Amino acid sequence: MGFFTEFNKNRAIKSYILKLPNLLIRTYGKSQKYTPEQIIAVAEDYKLNLKQIGFAMAMFSTKHNFDSYVQKSGLKWKYKVMRREVADKYFGGQVGFEIIHTKPSLYKGKADGDLWRSDL
Repeated sequence: MGFFTEFNKNRAIKSYILKLPNLLIRTYGKSQKYTPEQIIAVAEDYKLNLKQIGFAMAMFSTKHNFDSYVQKSGLKWKYKVMRREVADKYFGGQVGFEIIHTKPSLYKGKADGDLWRSDL
């Protein structure tokens, strides 16, 4: 994978971490998890990067809903692999992370322990 491809992927994932929770809450109300279709709709409405949307689905939907969507769509995404990548880069390797909220003032900041919790 090239430098720019990796850079753009990481940038998209960071924007999902920092922006998507509030946008999902604003649109669908507070929930533990959202469907892949809800995640895509919000990403489209707010013009977030759709090329890496599988990572957003792995972060904000259940494994069951993620796997169902992937199977119906004929994609080759793997829930555990995508969560592991996000966990390793942004959550200290804690694959049980759950993003609970963000503050609008932090949109340009980095993901940190105030924004997530690990159920491990």
